[in-house]
Amino acid sequence: MEFLKRHYEKMVLVVVLLGLAAAGVWMGMAIKDAQEKLQPPMPAPGRTAPPLPIDLSTDQVALAQITNTPQVVLSGDHNLFNPVTWKRKSSGELMKIVKIGPDALTITTITPLYTIIGYDHPSGNGAIYVMTVQQHCDLAH
Repeated sequence: MEFLKRHYEKMVLVVVLLGLAAAGVWMGMAIKDAQEKLQPPMPAPGRTAPPLPIDLSTDQVALAQITNTPQVVLSGDHNLFNPVTWKRKSSGELMKIVKIGPDALTITTITPLYTIIGYDHPSGNGAIYVMTVQQHCDLAH
Protein backbone atom coordinates (compact mmCIF):
# COMPACT_ATOMS: atom_id res chain seq x y z
CA MET A 1 0.00 0.00 0.00
CA GLU A 2 2.90 2.25 0.73
CA PHE A 3 4.15 1.65 -2.82
CA LEU A 4 0.84 2.89 -4.26
CA LYS A 5 0.91 6.03 -2.14
CA ARG A 6 4.46 6.89 -3.23
CA HIS A 7 4.09 6.20 -6.92
CA TYR A 8 0.43 7.16 -7.44
CA GLU A 9 1.20 10.11 -9.78
CA LYS A 10 3.55 8.00 -11.91
CA MET A 11 0.91 5.33 -12.42
CA VAL A 12 -1.68 7.92 -13.45
CA LEU A 13 0.86 9.38 -15.88
CA VAL A 14 1.54 5.93 -17.42
CA VAL A 15 -2.20 5.30 -17.86
CA VAL A 16 -2.66 8.71 -19.53
CA LEU A 17 0.33 8.16 -21.84
CA LEU A 18 -0.95 4.72 -22.85
CA GLY A 19 -4.35 6.27 -23.59
CA LEU A 20 -2.71 8.97 -25.74
CA ALA A 21 -0.70 6.35 -27.64
CA ALA A 22 -3.87 4.31 -28.27
CA ALA A 23 -5.69 7.46 -29.43
CA GLY A 24 -2.80 8.25 -31.84
CA VAL A 25 -2.90 4.74 -33.33
CA TRP A 26 -6.70 4.92 -33.64
CA MET A 27 -6.50 8.36 -35.35
CA GLY A 28 -3.97 7.03 -37.90
CA MET A 29 -6.25 4.12 -38.76
CA ALA A 30 -9.30 6.43 -39.00
CA ILE A 31 -7.46 8.76 -41.39
CA LYS A 32 -6.40 5.83 -43.61
CA ASP A 33 -10.00 4.53 -43.73
CA ALA A 34 -11.33 8.01 -44.64
CA GLN A 35 -8.77 8.37 -47.46
CA GLU A 36 -9.74 4.95 -48.86
CA LYS A 37 -13.41 5.95 -48.85
CA LEU A 38 -12.63 9.18 -50.77
CA GLN A 39 -10.65 7.45 -53.53
CA PRO A 40 -12.64 5.47 -56.12
CA PRO A 41 -11.82 1.78 -56.17
CA MET A 42 -9.27 0.81 -58.79
CA PRO A 43 -10.50 -1.89 -61.20
CA ALA A 44 -8.57 -5.09 -61.24
CA PRO A 45 -6.21 -5.28 -64.24
CA GLY A 46 -7.46 -7.46 -67.07
CA ARG A 47 -11.03 -7.67 -65.79
CA THR A 48 -12.45 -4.64 -67.62
CA ALA A 49 -14.55 -5.07 -70.75
CA PRO A 50 -13.01 -3.85 -74.02
CA PRO A 51 -14.32 -0.47 -75.21
CA LEU A 52 -17.20 -0.52 -77.67
CA PRO A 53 -16.36 0.46 -81.27
CA ILE A 54 -17.26 4.02 -82.19
CA ASP A 55 -19.92 4.48 -84.88
CA LEU A 56 -18.27 6.65 -87.55
CA SER A 57 -20.77 6.01 -90.34
CA THR A 58 -22.28 9.52 -90.26
CA ASP A 59 -18.82 11.09 -90.27
CA GLN A 60 -17.76 8.95 -93.23
CA VAL A 61 -20.89 9.93 -95.18
CA ALA A 62 -20.24 13.63 -94.47
CA LEU A 63 -16.60 13.25 -95.55
CA ALA A 64 -17.67 11.54 -98.79
CA GLN A 65 -20.10 14.39 -99.51
CA ILE A 66 -17.40 17.01 -98.91
CA THR A 67 -14.75 15.33 -101.06
CA ASN A 68 -17.13 14.61 -103.99
CA THR A 69 -18.45 18.12 -104.59
CA PRO A 70 -19.97 19.01 -107.96
CA GLN A 71 -18.03 21.27 -110.28
CA VAL A 72 -19.07 24.93 -110.40
CA VAL A 73 -20.14 25.94 -113.90
CA LEU A 74 -20.17 29.70 -114.35
CA SER A 75 -21.17 29.63 -118.00
CA GLY A 76 -24.13 28.05 -119.75
CA ASP A 77 -27.89 28.37 -119.60
CA HIS A 78 -28.46 29.75 -116.11
CA ASN A 79 -29.82 33.11 -115.01
CA LEU A 80 -27.01 34.31 -112.75
CA PHE A 81 -24.63 35.56 -115.45
CA ASN A 82 -26.76 35.22 -118.60
CA PRO A 83 -29.89 37.44 -118.80
CA VAL A 84 -33.13 35.69 -119.70
CA THR A 85 -36.58 37.15 -120.38
CA TRP A 86 -39.75 35.13 -119.87
CA LYS A 87 -42.83 35.96 -121.94
CA ARG A 88 -46.27 34.39 -121.67
CA LYS A 89 -47.78 32.96 -124.85
CA SER A 90 -51.46 33.38 -125.64
CA SER A 91 -51.98 29.79 -124.51
CA GLY A 92 -50.62 30.65 -121.03
CA GLU A 93 -47.28 28.88 -121.42
CA LEU A 94 -44.07 30.65 -120.50
CA MET A 95 -41.54 31.15 -123.28
CA LYS A 96 -37.86 31.75 -122.59
CA ILE A 97 -36.28 34.52 -124.67
CA VAL A 98 -32.49 34.64 -124.39
CA LYS A 99 -30.91 38.00 -125.08
CA ILE A 100 -27.55 37.65 -126.77
CA GLY A 101 -24.81 40.15 -127.48
CA PRO A 102 -24.86 43.91 -126.86
CA ASP A 103 -28.67 44.00 -126.77
CA ALA A 104 -28.56 42.13 -123.45
CA LEU A 105 -26.60 44.92 -121.75
CA THR A 106 -28.09 48.01 -120.16
CA ILE A 107 -25.98 50.68 -118.44
CA THR A 108 -27.65 52.15 -115.38
CA THR A 109 -24.81 53.67 -113.35
CA ILE A 110 -21.07 53.91 -113.74
CA THR A 111 -19.07 53.68 -110.51
CA PRO A 112 -15.35 53.03 -110.08
CA LEU A 113 -14.25 49.60 -108.91
CA TYR A 114 -12.10 49.58 -105.80
CA THR A 115 -12.03 45.81 -105.20
CA ILE A 116 -12.18 43.15 -107.90
CA ILE A 117 -12.73 39.53 -106.87
CA GLY A 118 -12.45 36.95 -109.63
CA TYR A 119 -12.70 33.19 -109.98
CA ASP A 120 -9.43 31.66 -111.20
CA HIS A 121 -9.64 27.83 -111.21
CA PRO A 122 -10.49 24.83 -109.02
CA SER A 123 -7.69 23.45 -106.89
CA GLY A 124 -7.13 19.80 -105.91
CA ASN A 125 -10.20 17.60 -106.10
CA GLY A 126 -12.62 20.45 -106.78
CA ALA A 127 -13.56 21.23 -103.17
CA ILE A 128 -11.27 24.29 -103.04
CA TYR A 129 -11.39 27.20 -105.50
CA VAL A 130 -8.65 29.72 -106.26
CA MET A 131 -9.87 33.31 -106.33
CA THR A 132 -7.97 36.50 -107.24
CA VAL A 133 -8.45 39.75 -105.33
CA GLN A 134 -7.31 43.16 -106.63
CA GLN A 135 -7.68 46.29 -104.52
CA HIS A 136 -7.28 49.79 -105.97
CA CYS A 137 -6.99 53.07 -104.10
CA ASP A 138 -9.00 56.14 -105.00
CA LEU A 139 -6.53 59.04 -104.77
CA ALA A 140 -9.15 61.66 -105.63
CA HIS A 141 -11.03 61.34 -102.33
